[in-house]
Amino acid sequence: AFDGMFRRSLSNFASFGVGVRAVAGKGIAWLFQLEKGEFVMKIPVTICPRLDAGSAIAMMYITFLSSVIDGVVGDIIGSSKAGISVHDGTAGDTKSNNISLLRLKKARADAERQVALMKGPARSKRKREEERNGLVIDKAIYYLDGGTRLDVTAQIQFWVTDSSLYLPSAPKSNLLGFYDISS
Repeated sequence: AFDGMFRRSLSNFASFGVGVRAVAGKGIAWLFQLEKGEFVMKIPVTICPRLDAGSAIAMMYITFLSSVIDGVVGDIIGSSKAGISVHDGTAGDTKSNNISLLRLKKARADAERQVALMKGPARSKRKREEERNGLVIDKAIYYLDGGTRLDVTAQIQFWVTDSSLYLPSAPKSNLLGFYDISS
């Protein structure tokens, strides 16, 4: 048996998954899964009733469609909390190849590029604020208790205008130069 599933968080309590399952003697099924708390609903849709030479092509096609559906769901709900899990059917051998680590690295790299672009305007704003005896950010740290710490001094100074700090109404992890450090 083989299961491959794209999973996406819909909220803190619910997730949606779409993928493929191949089982000897049962063929290939397209899987849809909804989890909410302890409730798990799995809907298998049989695509090929048995495994044969054409099954590999069917599995690739289903995997491609599953990734497209996952992307559409992500665009609709605006969620970046996606992952892939794979199970090869052997007892106790569940391999969770969660791509959240790759997403974290990308988010961190994106934030570093954004900070590089923000530093020039932040320095100019800091100088202007110092000349006016206005709002100067000496040090700003974004962190979780016992977790990663991120120096966001330049990012915060960037948002200072006329001695006032104006932050967009969004989670801090979505602000320019920030990323989700809880991962």
